[in-house]
Amino acid sequence: MAGTFDGTNTQNNLAGILEIEYPNDLINIYSSYGFTQENFNPETGFIFNKGINQFQFSAGYAPRFNNGLLRRLRFVPVNIEFDHDAQGRITSFEYSIMPLSVTFESNDRIDFEFSREYDRPESDFTIFNNTVIKQG
Repeated sequence: MAGTFDGTNTQNNLAGILEIEYPNDLINIYSSYGFTQENFNPETGFIFNKGINQFQFSAGYAPRFNNGLLRRLRFVPVNIEFDHDAQGRITSFEYSIMPLSVTFESNDRIDFEFSREYDRPESDFTIFNNTVIKQG
């Protein structure tokens, strides 16, 4: 939890995150929920969007092998992250699954991953000289 106190805004000036993780060599589960209130002033630059809440959840299974060719298989059936504003409207969303990741004894790795992403900008912004991304 963090708060900013600059003498002008004394309410809605907090940010924080709660994380729960089960880090294990075979099974890894992670979940977090973070929030940033409207008057939080991140002068150090670590927070990009004020007034946004973020939820993350990921679960994976990764057995190891000692057969000379394969070192590890990895499966991530769910990896989800979404941001929403104070009214509950989703501002960005990412969902991915990794049905298979193969790590060889040489430590080379092949991943098969599917993902879907969504973003709803609140205002127009320019990414190149004449390229503008419209709000919504």
